Amino acid sequence: MFLKGVAQNLALLAAALFACLLMAEFFFGLFGISALREDVSSYRVKDAVFHHGFIPGSRGVSRSSEFEVGYSINSLGFRDGEHPVGKVNGTFRILVLGDSYTEGYGVEAAQRFSGLLEAMLNNGSGRRYEVVNMGVASYSPILEYLVLRDKGLALEPDLVILNYDWSDASNDYSYGLLSVRNGSGSLVAVSPPAEGNISLFARIRDFMSRRSYVYQFFAQRFSPVTSQWVPGVVEGDPYIITRDNLSVEGVRRLFNISAPFILEMNELLGSRGIPLVIHVYPLGHQLSAGAWKSGRLRFFLGDKAYPLLPFEVVEEFGRQHGIRVVNSYGYFRDAGNYSGMFFDYDGHWTPAGHVVAATALYAFLENSTILSGD
Repeated sequence: MFLKGVAQNLALLAAALFACLLMAEFFFGLFGISALREDVSSYRVKDAVFHHGFIPGSRGVSRSSEFEVGYSINSLGFRDGEHPVGKVNGTFRILVLGDSYTEGYGVEAAQRFSGLLEAMLNNGSGRRYEVVNMGVASYSPILEYLVLRDKGLALEPDLVILNYDWSDASNDYSYGLLSVRNGSGSLVAVSPPAEGNISLFARIRDFMSRRSYVYQFFAQRFSPVTSQWVPGVVEGDPYIITRDNLSVEGVRRLFNISAPFILEMNELLGSRGIPLVIHVYPLGHQLSAGAWKSGRLRFFLGDKAYPLLPFEVVEEFGRQHGIRVVNSYGYFRDAGNYSGMFFDYDGHWTPAGHVVAATALYAFLENSTILSGD
């Protein structure tokens, strides 16, 4: 009888807990207390050459507790309008490569810096400018080189802007492990890992993050405990190059993971007389203690502004190899309202951040000789 009573009590307790969880799921979802991780299968896909990308011609919605924006993918497989291979006579075509900041994660396509830059260039100009956005989340120079080679060059760009993100070194390291090369050592593709190579923990985490508001609520608030990132380890720390314990040599060593692919891009473009420009920009934790305040905890980043050594290293690289570098840090610093330029948890630029990036690039182009073809 005693054991039967214990079993009944445990069953009642389990039922009560289950009911509480159901109620919590309902209210957390109803009042937007947390948001499920988005299901991107309607517009994102794995790719045998570029590791991952968009589904050409697809549509979808990207949502979180901080934003909800639409995605419309063109026939080339990018979040942009259609761009004919042949340019209209007199058009100066600018191709922008980059990751989620370039893709415009968290903002509508029309709010991205690429479209704003195009409007600025065409305002009162006697020439037609076209800015083509080929940004895809989690792309880095190894993938961007492949995209440029296999898709970008066909659009006959007059200028290519590479938006180098501070997560790129870590990504290039990881993608390099998956790279496929031909007999002469040339890069052919970066293939995604087989499904069987994904850990059980990662599968469970992915399943719960897409289906449980309660799980997402606690996963975000206890992110320093549950984080998958390992600070100081190149394959497990996307922002390792921005850490405050690195020397200049340490930053150079990390940037040199990406450097060969940037040089391959530059060589590919140089043989066609097309200039390459590298754009480096600050992430929230490099700008202010108040920008990207809650989300940075996932990556074990403290409540302070982090060093600017990475900017100096990329500028040095540009000087050494004759590649022009745009450093937009000063524009973000001078804009003020640091927390307003980055989503507090997600960390990507808000529309205000995109305005600053566009302003920096426009000022550079207006004050350079690139647009005149010199």
